[in-house]
Amino acid sequence: MHYAFLSGFFISLIVPMLGCFLVLRRYALLSDTLAHSSLAGSTIGILFGIGSLTGSLIISIILAFFLEKLERRYHTAQDSILSIFMSGSLALAIITLSWAHKLNSSLLHILFGSILALTMQDVYITIIASVLFSLILILFYRPIFLATLSQELALADGLPLYWINRLLLLLAVFVISFSMYLIGVMLIGALLIIPPFTAAQHATSFKQTIIFSIVYSQLACALGFTISFYADIPTGAAIIFIALLLFACVSLLRFISKKYKTTRQQIH
Repeated sequence: MHYAFLSGFFISLIVPMLGCFLVLRRYALLSDTLAHSSLAGSTIGILFGIGSLTGSLIISIILAFFLEKLERRYHTAQDSILSIFMSGSLALAIITLSWAHKLNSSLLHILFGSILALTMQDVYITIIASVLFSLILILFYRPIFLATLSQELALADGLPLYWINRLLLLLAVFVISFSMYLIGVMLIGALLIIPPFTAAQHATSFKQTIIFSIVYSQLACALGFTISFYADIPTGAAIIFIALLLFACVSLLRFISKKYKTTRQQIH
């Protein structure tokens, strides 16, 4: 159990940080697209004996770079390109799953996450990867933020936009791949998006959005692990359910606050 809490603590640091940049870049679909490709890569890796993580990284990196090239060529059709790749990667995942019918236990852990699937080696890898990715986002915060906010602004500032975009894609690939055993590839996209959306409802700056999204992600992971352990349900599903509850609570409080302010203004 303590393995899960330790891994969850570090994952819930990097995932919402990256999610804030993806939401600002309007890359919400990218997380699901890479998650589906990660699932296909994991299955291929297991089938060919190279390991689920290795297979996931290989397929996802190839897809991410191909996606980035198409985006530069058809910039105005970004959502359409992501939708096409999401459907294609899901189809590939379904095909590979049909070949891997003998690997039900491992695949269920990859699909929906499981605290029972974690080993001490997984914990060490998760901690090292999370710290490394967090340091990259902190060190390159300004160029990534400018490139995410406005491509034109980044170019005017003389930033290497091509490499910044690739760095953001690579970070998304690695975070999704390293989180698949804990959260599950079918649900990791939600953890990338829900906490930043929740935080954005009341944060007054982008840095505040990052801080609050980390807080919400930590709460979701801690409560999700506890519920998963005692109720014997998939870890990823429990975490996302708590994240959605937090989103609903913050939305309701924001609605009540706005109503209260409007009523006071009308009275005065």
